[in-house]
Amino acid sequence: MTQEPRREVEVQGRAGEPVTLPLGDDGETAYAWTLELPDEVEVAGTEEGRLRVRAHRAGSYVLVATLAEPDATPMTVLPIRLTVV
Repeated sequence: MTQEPRREVEVQGRAGEPVTLPLGDDGETAYAWTLELPDEVEVAGTEEGRLRVRAHRAGSYVLVATLAEPDATPMTVLPIRLTVV
């Protein structure tokens, strides 16, 4: 059963620099995070198992992170507000 979206999480960063999200993969389960990103935001890899994104322009963006097993119903949906200066 999918959980309702939780309260929005807020993260901040600087234009053009990677921002580490409060999401990670422990590598011990089949569960993984996927991201729905606005066009202005791109994936910037990982750091110590945590997902990173980058926006090249200042602004406020909403990302949607979903935790699920591969090919399964999402377990958690988490909106993330990224504020870039």
